[in-house]
Amino acid sequence: MPAALCSWCGRRTTHRLVERYVLRRNVHRCAKCGGRTIRCRLCSAMARGRDGYDEELCFLHDGTLPGRDRLPRRFATLEQAHPPEIRDGLGFRIAGAALGAVVSGGSPWGAVAGWSAARALRTYLAPVSGFGIERVRDGAGPPVLFVDGFLTQGSALADWAAGLDRVFPRLPWYRVRWESQNLLKLGAAVSEAAGTLRLARARPAMLFFEAIRNPWHVALWKAERTGRLLGFLLARTRLPGGCVLIGHSLGARVIFEALQTLGAMGVRRVAAAHLMAAAVDRRGGTPWKLALRSGARIYNYHSRHDGVLRWLYVPGSFFLSDPAGLRPVEAAGVRNVDVCRHVRGHAGYADALDRIVRAR
Repeated sequence: MPAALCSWCGRRTTHRLVERYVLRRNVHRCAKCGGRTIRCRLCSAMARGRDGYDEELCFLHDGTLPGRDRLPRRFATLEQAHPPEIRDGLGFRIAGAALGAVVSGGSPWGAVAGWSAARALRTYLAPVSGFGIERVRDGAGPPVLFVDGFLTQGSALADWAAGLDRVFPRLPWYRVRWESQNLLKLGAAVSEAAGTLRLARARPAMLFFEAIRNPWHVALWKAERTGRLLGFLLARTRLPGGCVLIGHSLGARVIFEALQTLGAMGVRRVAAAHLMAAAVDRRGGTPWKLALRSGARIYNYHSRHDGVLRWLYVPGSFFLSDPAGLRPVEAAGVRNVDVCRHVRGHAGYADALDRIVRAR
């Protein structure tokens, strides 16, 4: 097939056909990074193929990096590493209305379903909001980037800062901001889902559009896109000594996705990555192989006492994910650290940061 943009490595390259289908999209392999790819639904670029599912859109259309062509080739500092501002607008509403009309089959609920579709598409495809890399403390040496996650926004940043000061006393550190303030809605996801199912009995056209707006799905989706964006930006940033990434909960998911992106691109920017209470699947496979290809030393800190991952994250992912924050990762090369002695719950990592990092 003709050369096409790969959503794994970001290169325009050829893609080898590996699986041919009649009723679904054919599966290819990128000639550069080896990533599983399928055709984007909206353009000729290639979307990412995953273990168990394939993404619908490429990274130009899924809200990750719609302004890629306007990025500079290189950033001098981390503070300069930010995506171009993109406005989402009428296009999402028009696409949603059309999709809703098709699914509803012209029923009286078509207009309502169209509006729900427009809102859903805007939620998922709008660029990552509030993204930024802000310097918190000066220092010398490889920078430390911290990414927070869901249900931790109520804790003071000073709690993490104290631990980072003890673990990395001389290094500069930064906070990666993303739309985590919206992730506090996750606690209401279960009751919201129940209401959605009751409504869907009378209005089946609305089931899909309301269900996918569940905060769990939105949070997981946005974390992946944020991580992909972070990976692309790090690849274009001058980091002579690399950097250190620390993520908690969905922040660990952001980092995991960034490592996959860097691994696919063949770019080494991360010296070490610390994943705490990681909301990512621990079962080995292509994602972990790509993450390890980034060259980073990956540490997975897990505790069986984490009730948030066990009772909220697992059901919220329809029991399809076995979180790395509960048990060891099944991938050679990942350093698993059991922190049950120091962490008794999902929010206990901030206070115990220095103890659990030294436990490795």
